[in-house]
Amino acid sequence: MPATPVLTAGQSWTMKADVPVAALPGAVTFTLGAFRAVGKGGAAFEPTVTTAGPQRFQDNMFYDPEDSDPVFIAATRLISQPAGKVPPASYSCLVRTPHARLNEAQRGLLITGDLTQPATVKAAQLYINTGALTGQPTCTLTRTR
Repeated sequence: MPATPVLTAGQSWTMKADVPVAALPGAVTFTLGAFRAVGKGGAAFEPTVTTAGPQRFQDNMFYDPEDSDPVFIAATRLISQPAGKVPPASYSCLVRTPHARLNEAQRGLLITGDLTQPATVKAAQLYINTGALTGQPTCTLTRTR
């Protein structure tokens, strides 16, 4: 049984910034594992953790149907270094009214930095509520499997 109408275990998605970001070379692939229920009908998927040299990458995907209107999905890559070296970096792609069709890029809002900062929360809420992307950095999420 699917976890959500859009995301389910076993799928693969790619996230790509529309304007290159040094910390996100090319596309980042997310392979969805087990999920847990979050809120009213939402799902958070088990993060995938990888390392490359001193960097640690944690990739997460989330589906939110009830706590927002309209529905959105979010893919986030958290990049961290050994303790005390460099603050963690976060890159997220939010896509409102998503679908699960294969190989169709879906444009969304690229968020860089702390997702809990008031300005970031405000930009995310504006995009989710209105779809407005004018002047904002953008990204795409594409289901590849």
